[in-house]
Order: sequence, then C-alpha cells, then structure tokens
Amino acid sequence: MPEDSKMDLGYATKALLSCLLFMACSASMMIVNKQVTIAFGMPVTIVLVQMAFTVTVLVTIFWWTLHIGSCDDFVRWARLIPLLYAFMLTSSLLALDAYSMGAMTVVRNLAPIVTMPIEKAFQEDVPADFWTFVILFYILGGAFLYIKDDIHFSGFGLAMMIVNMLVASLERLMQRRLIAVKPVDISKMGMLGINNAVGMIYVSGFLLPPFFPEWKEWPTVTVDKTYADWLLLFLSCVAGVAIGWSAINAQFYVSATTMLVITNLNKVLVIAYGILVLGETSTPQAIAGCTIALTGGLLYGQDRKRLAAKAKAEEEEAKAKGGAKAMI
Repeated sequence: MPEDSKMDLGYATKALLSCLLFMACSASMMIVNKQVTIAFGMPVTIVLVQMAFTVTVLVTIFWWTLHIGSCDDFVRWARLIPLLYAFMLTSSLLALDAYSMGAMTVVRNLAPIVTMPIEKAFQEDVPADFWTFVILFYILGGAFLYIKDDIHFSGFGLAMMIVNMLVASLERLMQRRLIAVKPVDISKMGMLGINNAVGMIYVSGFLLPPFFPEWKEWPTVTVDKTYADWLLLFLSCVAGVAIGWSAINAQFYVSATTMLVITNLNKVLVIAYGILVLGETSTPQAIAGCTIALTGGLLYGQDRKRLAAKAKAEEEEAKAKGGAKAMI
C-alpha cells in the first residue's frame, strides 16, 4: 500500500475513533446523569461529587497541565466564572431530575431565543435575518408540541432549563472576555480546575435551607443502593471529565458541519433511550414535535454558517473596494 494511502487511512481511522468517542461521552453524559438522579435522587449532591472528582483527577493525574500566571489572574477568573459554572451545572441536574430527557433535549434547541438578547446586551455581533427568526419560531412550535404532550411535564424543570440556558450564555460571554479580550494567564486545565474547586463552595450553598438540604439524606444514602448505582455515579464523574477533552479532540479532525450532525445524532440517541428504556412520551404528537425541534436545530446551525459566510464575503468585498480606491 502506498505511504500516502496509509497516512490517509490512519487519519480517517483516528477521525472515526475521535467522533465515536465524542458521541459516546456526549450521549452517555445525559443518560448516565438521568439514571444517577433516579437512583440517588440528590441532584445537588451529585454535582458536588462530580466536581470533587474532577478536581481530584486534575490535581493527581493532570497536575502538569495546571498553570496560573499570578494571583491577580486567579482572582479575575475566580470572582465570577466559578459562580456561573456552579449555577449552570446545578440547574442542569435539577432540571434533569424533574424533567424527561426528551423534553430537555427539545427545549434546549430554544437556547438562541433565550441567549440572543443577552449577547446583544453584551454588544456581541449576533447576525440574524428573516430566515433566522423563521427557523427559531419553527423550533418553538416543535418544542410546544412536545411539551404539550409530555407526560413528565414539570414547571420547576422548565424553569431550571431556562435558568440553565441564561447562565450558560452569561458564562460563555464572560469566559470569552477573560480569554480573548482581556486574557488571563491560566491554562485551560487550570480554568477547569478553578471552576470546579471554587464552584464547589457555591454548590455547597445550595445544600443549605431554604434551598435543597440534601445533607439530611446522606446518612441513609447507602440504603438499598446496588453496585450498579455506585458504578453509574462513578461513570457520571468520568464522563464529566472526558466530554470536554473528547469534544476538542473531535473538532481537530472534523468540520463544524460534521460536529453539528454528530450532536444532532446524539440528541436522537438520547430521546430514543428515554422512550425505549425510561418510558418517556412517544405519542405521534410528541414525535412530530421532537422531529420539528431537532431539524430546526440543524437548520439553525446551517443558518449560522450561511450568515457567517455572507459577512465574510461582504468584508472581503469592502477590503477589495478600499484597495482599489487607494490605488486610484
């Protein structure tokens, strides 16, 4: 076999394996977390355990990747980002505990409707046109169809999902400012470590009255728990560490479009698991709403690419006109 063919085959194999790993981590994260919340019923405590596990792994195994330039860098990052990170993880588990996986997957496609005003408030460039809003209302219609027929509907779960989308948007915007605008001298693993170590303090606050005093249930946590339950908890911790790395690794090999397809395929797998294993809603109306919302998410991703390409073409055209005027 020619050397070039061997290299192409090796690259294709690595690309395939990286995509399969990301799919496994991404799909299993929500599935395992749902099973863990069913088994233990203490979502805030589960978040705390997962964060402690991440810190332990970073300090004992990946300590060489941890870098913090100065005390000022640490303070700038730690004063807000871990708080948002803690809110994001906790609201996600609380929503998953109260709501079905199918509903969470469908409603999360509405994230652009929730986050767009926040990005505008932060003076972020959020290109949108007529078709963008058509797609968003298309997704909204699908989500409404699914929720209307969802046998596991929960007002609290829906509220937690909205909070989760808002906090996730704020966290991303604030992180971008500290990474790209006024960057801190902290490695990516260092940022992850700070988020979890400091975030544990904030999550612990949720265990106090009047919030979720789950610590009262800790003395009886081992009652009726099987080895499978503890294994699920361990796997949820591992998945939490692995998903970030696997996403970065997969993006190295495949395009943004491929990642979008993989993400939507994961959503289908999660919903299928919820229907087949957990007995979540599977009426024709719910399936139709789910299909509309998922295809809308795919269309929205393509619309983002179209608008980005349009903006780039307009920028290049403006530069070309400016260069022509300078020559004259």
